[in-house]
Amino acid sequence: MTMSKTLQGTDGKRSSVVLMTLAASLIYSVSSGIRVNYGILLGPIARSSGVNYASVSFKIQTDQRRQTPFVQEGPAPQGE
Repeated sequence: MTMSKTLQGTDGKRSSVVLMTLAASLIYSVSSGIRVNYGILLGPIARSSGVNYASVSFKIQTDQRRQTPFVQEGPAPQGE
């Protein structure tokens, strides 16, 4: 195997790792930005809707927990 073939294989793997890392970073930054905006807009949402701050905060929190696929509902599984 020549040195150029070895480098080509490494570059292909490296570029796919970089692409995957960039995609994951983009998804994380968008989801983090959405969650931050809820906190910024919480006061105006509560004032304009006539509902108190705690109720709006609780509703947003329950919606986020319901939409998060990795939240485990119920007790943790026990070992055998």
